[in-house]
Amino acid sequence: MKNWEKTFLIIWSGQLASSFSSAIVGHAIILRLGIDTRSAGVLALAYLAALLPQALVAPLAGVCIDRWDRKKVMILSDLFIALVTLVAALVLARDGATSWIIYLLLALRSAGTAFHAPAISASIPLLVPGEALTRVAGINQAIQAASNLAGPIVAALLIAFMEIHYILLFDIAGALLACATLGVVTIPSPGNAHAASLAPWREAREGLEEIIAHRGIALLMVISVLSSACLLPLAAIYPLMTLEHFGGTPFLVGMVEVGWGGGMLLGGVLLGTRRGPLSRVLLVNAMQVLLGATLALSGLLPPGGYLPFVVLAIIGGASASVHLACLTALIQREMNPGKLGRVFSLYASAGTLFSIPGLLCTGVIVEGIGLTVTFVLLGGAIMLSGILSFLVPAIRQTRESE
Repeated sequence: MKNWEKTFLIIWSGQLASSFSSAIVGHAIILRLGIDTRSAGVLALAYLAALLPQALVAPLAGVCIDRWDRKKVMILSDLFIALVTLVAALVLARDGATSWIIYLLLALRSAGTAFHAPAISASIPLLVPGEALTRVAGINQAIQAASNLAGPIVAALLIAFMEIHYILLFDIAGALLACATLGVVTIPSPGNAHAASLAPWREAREGLEEIIAHRGIALLMVISVLSSACLLPLAAIYPLMTLEHFGGTPFLVGMVEVGWGGGMLLGGVLLGTRRGPLSRVLLVNAMQVLLGATLALSGLLPPGGYLPFVVLAIIGGASASVHLACLTALIQREMNPGKLGRVFSLYASAGTLFSIPGLLCTGVIVEGIGLTVTFVLLGGAIMLSGILSFLVPAIRQTRESE
């Protein structure tokens, strides 16, 4: 095994534990709120609390990630998340599952993630050779998919036997394990010693300038952000397709979720185990077309088409996984490693901010045009954006270094 592979294995063993524990706790919190309040408004506020702080903090976080030691940023953000989770667990143990502390916990965890996630993405090119970036991105997608696949199942089991404040302790243990694995490895510095002399707003603008300088990749990122604005509302109403259109049960809703998660896991594994050259730009566009097609076709299925719906969910999850992994690897490979913290933070912030309005308007959209038509239109928009990407000269002419 090569040295970089050993380092990667150590880091990602801790990240797997942290990702899995976070998935358990995140789903347990939402499930607990749903059981206690039976309120769609409360759940919407919970999702907003989990998304908005990360989007707002991300631009500043990117500046800090590129200015400071990235290993320390990851450790401190993990410790921050562990600390706020511990405080929330103590409060909940004393006062019960009050909504305000859960909203605050979700918001503070979101702010910590704004530092942690881009720091990891920005550190990978400093550890992994360029020809292996796509495989590593695929493995990362597989880890996330495995966590998201098992997290809801474990969360549902734990909720049945444990109070929420005990479940929060799993996230603390995962964060501490991630810190321990990071502590025994060395992550090279990108060489940004001059950055401390610049104003934070100037550093943030440098991240934007780095994106713009790679015109083809920048356009792919813009298209991906706009597609996310269509995808998140569909993710919110995905269970309604099973319950209302196909007349299914909550168990069948879970099977669709398992199908999507299994597809993401499959896509990540296939990409992570593949060796040899491939066109990341081609895969980004092709997978976007395939993802949009699966969503649009889902809206065209008759009420008796539940099984094809599950198959389409598997294909959609796999295509989404490959799309994101290839775009991440493309950014890591082609852009300045010293600016990747800002690049990934701006990308994440834009994706979230553009998605929130669509998420908030989902109910109005579905009531206005219908559930299945919403799938056809938004899925068709995602598919069309992928087709248009093939036709944009700047994207088509993007040259990938290997």
